[in-house]
Amino acid sequence: MINDDTGEAADDTKIKASGASAASRVASAIEAARSSSADPIEAWESLDSAPEEHHYENGRRYHMLKKGRYPFPNDEDEQSREMMKHYMMLELAEGKLFQAPIGDTPERILDIGTGAGAWAIDVADEYPGSEVLGTDLSAMQPDMVPPNLRFLVDDVEDPEWLNGSDWDLIHLRFVVGTLRNIPGTLARCFEHAKPGGWIEIQDSHFVPKCDDGTMKEDDYLYCFCDLLHQALAKVGMDSHCHRNMGQYLKDAGFTNVGCVVKKTPVGPWARGEQLQRIGETMKNAVYSILPSLAKPLEALEMSRVEAEVWFVKVRKTLEDNSIHRYVNTYFWYAQKPEAGEREGGVQVGPGD
Repeated sequence: MINDDTGEAADDTKIKASGASAASRVASAIEAARSSSADPIEAWESLDSAPEEHHYENGRRYHMLKKGRYPFPNDEDEQSREMMKHYMMLELAEGKLFQAPIGDTPERILDIGTGAGAWAIDVADEYPGSEVLGTDLSAMQPDMVPPNLRFLVDDVEDPEWLNGSDWDLIHLRFVVGTLRNIPGTLARCFEHAKPGGWIEIQDSHFVPKCDDGTMKEDDYLYCFCDLLHQALAKVGMDSHCHRNMGQYLKDAGFTNVGCVVKKTPVGPWARGEQLQRIGETMKNAVYSILPSLAKPLEALEMSRVEAEVWFVKVRKTLEDNSIHRYVNTYFWYAQKPEAGEREGGVQVGPGD
């Protein structure tokens, strides 16, 4: 049995397996237009600082700004996958968009790596009196959005910060594992957060685990994920960073660090309709990203034929619901101290 021996702050609650079939999939699209009573933002940063061009490779579309900086596509297939992940994260968090205790009246919210903009749209709807900005390397967001939401094409790792300051909440989801300079990015977030403001980092650490011995040491998904982590490390990305994020946040100057960890089934094997939906969505998210992983695997000098052989193995093993895999999903949050406030400690726990 492969279990969590990495020192992660994980939820000790076991997920119970079910013999029942999966419930219906989580919705994979959001409404294009939402109603909002907020007035449009009168003063805002320039949003035309980067072009909208893309480039194409092996039938997939990628961002043009800082070409090659982000290893995954930005086409319609990837946007659909992002929608799946968005609703999966909402299910995991019991409908909460974030865990940080930011209060009821935030003025400014920043979503870094906004992707298709689903989280930014939802948070703009929930806080119509706030200014919300979503940034990404790709201009792939919808045109019809709440009037208090704007999007900016930008690279968060660019030393020239274009995103303004005094943020009540800075949110990063499925982003930090693709950064080349995590400390530098978090330092800039700290600098531009409002005193007393919060940062939240949400991500799944994709190392499959198992509590009941049904996943063997040579499990194809486990071995494939290990290869992918090696490939990303070759290009300077730490896809294992999620388990150590508390120390990263402390080193950047944040205090009151907390963490909620959710066991996330891979496949619809777990007991209960909600966990089955989550597991089915996670499985579909893995399925849909497989073709695009041939590109980052080139860092291991793996040919596309070799990659395709792995994809076949992974697809086959994902259909085996007798293997009870899960991954840990992290919701890290931390606060920028008020002026003159002393540094606090780190509070880490499963939060379930």
